[in-house]
Amino acid sequence: MCKTKVRKTKIICLMFFLLLAAQVGITSAAERWWNAGGGTDTKWNVSANWYGNPAPTISDNAFLDRPDSSTLIDSTITARCLSLDVAKWSWNHYLYMTGGSLTVSQKMIISNLHHQWGYSQGQVYMSGGAVSVGGDLVICADGWWGLLEMTEGTINVGGTLWLPGGTDDAGVGAAFGELHLYNGTITAGNFDSNDHCGGRIFDIVTGQLIINGNDTADIAAGVNEGWITGYNGAVPVAYDYGVTNAGKTTVKATGCHWIRKGADNSWTTAANWVGGVPTSSKFAGIVAAGTTCEINSGVNAESNDCMIAYFSNWGGAGN
Repeated sequence: MCKTKVRKTKIICLMFFLLLAAQVGITSAAERWWNAGGGTDTKWNVSANWYGNPAPTISDNAFLDRPDSSTLIDSTITARCLSLDVAKWSWNHYLYMTGGSLTVSQKMIISNLHHQWGYSQGQVYMSGGAVSVGGDLVICADGWWGLLEMTEGTINVGGTLWLPGGTDDAGVGAAFGELHLYNGTITAGNFDSNDHCGGRIFDIVTGQLIINGNDTADIAAGVNEGWITGYNGAVPVAYDYGVTNAGKTTVKATGCHWIRKGADNSWTTAANWVGGVPTSSKFAGIVAAGTTCEINSGVNAESNDCMIAYFSNWGGAGN
């Protein structure tokens, strides 16, 4: 009887593991690759834009990887995926986000691979909406150049915001990331630049980066080395731990920054500025795209320096 019970136990255990293995196979992540099959309709949620159809779900690894192709996430779209690569093999894949939301459960990489035919080059332009990345957000992991340009919206990174510079992972050629934070807010669990060998660019205009914990040493190193700048070096970068946000490091450009959030276009309206209405001792940056700043009769507008319609090396914002 004992032997029979042992055999039955073994059979039951074997059946359990077979069922478990089958279940794992069923729920394993699929790969969804962009093929631009939707023609002029480049929206993320169009099934024809993805090989095999349909658009990715939260259980799928998504690859935006077609040369000189673009993908759009607008206010009508709720995009989800397990992981996301923007340009894994291809040259120049563009992701435009004007609204809506993008949720990536694990890692998001912009420009991911150096290979025998060249380097990948991913570009992300965000003018609205909300991005949530559960793991790391890497701007140029192993490609030639990766870009994140943000003029509005929010990005929440649960892991590390990586901005590499110098040689790629293979030790050959350049691999560098660019982050242009014209406006909006990025919140990250950590911030890392890989090393301090140069090549990368992190330029802040009216936006801000908020990092959990005290990361002022890394920010100070980037400022001193010249790759963390305000208005492309026109103004100093301010950073603090626990002052602006409790328990967090906050990074932003100094001065007064036009955002046009008030009820009118007037220079003197406080809600139109981040950092207060400029005075004779403060810098005034007026770069909010598509806005108008008015200095009306009788108004004495002052600043110690003023920049209008600022542009960077690779992209820009202006009015």
